[in-house]
Order: sequence, then structure tokens, then C-alpha cells
Amino acid sequence: MRQLLIYITCLFSTFAQCAIPECHNPDNWAPSVAYGALKEKQLITSENYDPKTTQVTLLGSKKIGKDLYTLIHKVDFYPIGGKKIVVITKSDASSEECSMSPVKIFLVNELE
Repeated sequence: MRQLLIYITCLFSTFAQCAIPECHNPDNWAPSVAYGALKEKQLITSENYDPKTTQVTLLGSKKIGKDLYTLIHKVDFYPIGGKKIVVITKSDASSEECSMSPVKIFLVNELE
């Protein structure tokens, strides 16, 4: 998994000169979809989830069209009384909309 993270970081490490979409808040598209997927897999619940503790880090961005970017995020979830859950998300976004594509979610690990 660590190699996957390094590969993704290297692949998308060159940032475009234009403004990168601001889609790296816990309430944005990719982190919200990741939360839904974790909830569906019963790795997290509404009762043990505090969105204020979720950390989203933009790992990389690549311009793929006019005002269209592929974004790679690392999302750290900290369930109350549970294990830290780390996911990587990949999605497309524009300056107007964070949900320009479905979100691909990669579960990296669950840490105690």
C-alpha cells in the first residue's frame, strides 16, 4: 500500500499553473463519498463519526481539460473510540463543481 501512495504522489506531483479546485474539505464531494462507502461497509457509523476530526490532504492535481482537474486526496477518518481509517480518493473537479466524476476510493489501512 505504501508503494501505491508513493506512486500516486509522484504521478500527480506536478501542479497545474491555473487555480486548483478547492475540494479538500471534509464536506466536499470525494471525502463525503468516502465516508458513505465506509459507512456502507460498516467500518464507520453515524454514532462514532465526528466530521470535525476528519483530515483531508490534497496529494496531487493534474489538469486534464479546460477547467477540469483530476484530484487525489488522502482522507483520514478518526472514529470515536475506534481505529484510524485512511483512504485515498481520486475524482475530477472544476472550478465550479467538485463532483465532475464518480469517486474512486482506495482503503489504505485501519490503524489502532
